[in-house]
Amino acid sequence: AITTGNLNVAIGKGAMQGNTVGDRNVAIGANALNVYNPSTNEDSYNVAIGLNSMIATTTGSTNTAVGGLSLGANTTGNANVAIGYIALEATTTGSTNTAVGQEALQKNTTASGNVAVGYQALEENTSGEANTAVGTNCLDGPTTRDNNTAIGYQAARAAGVSGLTAVGRGALTANTTGWNTAVGYLAGNAATTGGSSVYLGAEAGLVVTTGASNTMIGHQAGKGATTS
Repeated sequence: AITTGNLNVAIGKGAMQGNTVGDRNVAIGANALNVYNPSTNEDSYNVAIGLNSMIATTTGSTNTAVGGLSLGANTTGNANVAIGYIALEATTTGSTNTAVGQEALQKNTTASGNVAVGYQALEENTSGEANTAVGTNCLDGPTTRDNNTAIGYQAARAAGVSGLTAVGRGALTANTTGWNTAVGYLAGNAATTGGSSVYLGAEAGLVVTTGASNTMIGHQAGKGATTS
């Protein structure tokens, strides 16, 4: 129970029940911020709204979690934003992540600096860092890859490589290896293991599967190419 903590708000059974000295926190919902208890009076500015939201957080600060089980496993991570059911649910010590959408960054554990916006965006990521995924199922397959950018429905969904850029619905959706760039509807859609290619335009490189070091610019550019 709070002894010397100041300016806290707790609403719901078990909400912030472990806090004694922490300041400026908001917990709304059963068990929200349940075990939070910093060792000294400090301005923590955590906001947890939803059933079991931030239930495991002990000393983390400046986190915002809105949604059932959001940031549920967080212990000491800081400056995370999780909005949506089980968004960032498994994150323990990762910091500066932003997840907006149901199951966004759900399995992230220790990684930091990721941005996921959309249903299941970056869902499977565990330790990959500095990824940006905007769109439903964007980058939802990779677990440990870094520095990827995917924007659009199912863009780079299976990405098994670091450093790719996919912009557009279905762009590079099957890509597992290679540093590729694809911009446009279904650009590089079938590419799996080919690397270092650039596809610009709707359906550019649409049927390329394992071809590498290609540059295809324009609508349906390279339409007949598969492995070259």
